[in-house]
Amino acid sequence: GDEGGEVKGEEEDDVSVRIMLEDLGVTVPPEYMCPITMEVMTDPVILTDGHVYERAAIEKWLKFHSTSPKTNQLVETGQLIPCHPLRVIITEFVETALRKIELSPQLHQGEGGATG
Repeated sequence: GDEGGEVKGEEEDDVSVRIMLEDLGVTVPPEYMCPITMEVMTDPVILTDGHVYERAAIEKWLKFHSTSPKTNQLVETGQLIPCHPLRVIITEFVETALRKIELSPQLHQGEGGATG
């Protein structure tokens, strides 16, 4: 049997979207990134501090803290409000960026094309 002892399944699809986009020359707006993970959010939620976080990251944080990671003020740990509009915006941003990259022939020839 070809059974790998320890499967690192977690890491596989966990390629950093931000790093992937930045490698391709796309700057990710800081509003799209979780302040905890500095990663592009896929499930943004609003904490009672008024800031937006990746759900998994803020849930993990709130297991050990009752304060905001950004402002240190006490927060309502049970209140995470899904931020659907931002989620849609981020998804469209990433998809648009990746589509542009697929359509753009310059990138396959490496650097040095005269642009502008």
